[in-house]
Amino acid sequence: MELPGAGAEAGAEAGGVELRILDTGADLEMVSSDSEAIEFMRISHGICSDYDGYSVITDPDRCTEAGGASFSWNPGRALDTTSSSRQAGCYYKVSSYALWFNDDITSGVPSDSARQHICEKTTPAQEFKKIGKKEEASQKAEIEKIGVTQDEQAEAPTPPLTEWDLVIDGHKCTEQVFRKSYIGVYDCEQLAIQRNHSFYQYHAGKGKCVTEKACLNPIEAVGWAVYRDNELWPLKETSQSCTGKAKNKKKAATQMECQQAALDRPVSPATFYTWNAEKKQCRVSTGCTNKPAGENFATYRNPHA
Repeated sequence: MELPGAGAEAGAEAGGVELRILDTGADLEMVSSDSEAIEFMRISHGICSDYDGYSVITDPDRCTEAGGASFSWNPGRALDTTSSSRQAGCYYKVSSYALWFNDDITSGVPSDSARQHICEKTTPAQEFKKIGKKEEASQKAEIEKIGVTQDEQAEAPTPPLTEWDLVIDGHKCTEQVFRKSYIGVYDCEQLAIQRNHSFYQYHAGKGKCVTEKACLNPIEAVGWAVYRDNELWPLKETSQSCTGKAKNKKKAATQMECQQAALDRPVSPATFYTWNAEKKQCRVSTGCTNKPAGENFATYRNPHA
């Protein structure tokens, strides 16, 4: 995916009306060759009122709409905050690819390379000219002060893609530990990897993340989705065990270690393993006659065997 660069326009159809975004660079205020309306404008310096015919977005739903029209990817619903030290109204935080709405709309904090205002049109579009040399020099000095060049500012990073499989949408896991809020889905996945957790649940609208060791009984929850390490073998049965024999027990601190123990079984790899994430109990076997076990037990089968 590619974010619009400085001076570039992007459009999206919404209710039969074309919504257009203009991303301003450091040397051009706006460029419009005709009188066609530009619905939203993302700015990297100054505040919305610096631009003729544009003002601060004062409604969070309008902010979400503006975000959806501003990028070739959708940053999702605007996150809420109240802060006099943040940009007023609707702004985009570059480092976390997140859309925010600050209901302190009197804040005079200007846009910068880290947080960009998204403004909305309030009067008919006009033709705009090049900024005068004095103002251009002032804006360049502002950029140099924060150590970011215009080219670096224009090259906003594309959000990295996640790799894990979506297990189920509209659900979350029953365990709720290691909470973290206001991060992207990629960062949530990386957090699960760092913690050696095989699952994570993510709420795209609120940027909420919960990583999990296991997720055997997901419950319905609007806005949430459950993801699973795509290298894990498919789940066979829950609350079951393939074997209880002592010779099949293996030491493992994580589910992935248990799976590897099945692959490393002497003579020939095991086709199944039984794993209990709470007790860190691992058993590997070539066959599986499911027998009732505790609620945290589950059996898994090698899809390639």
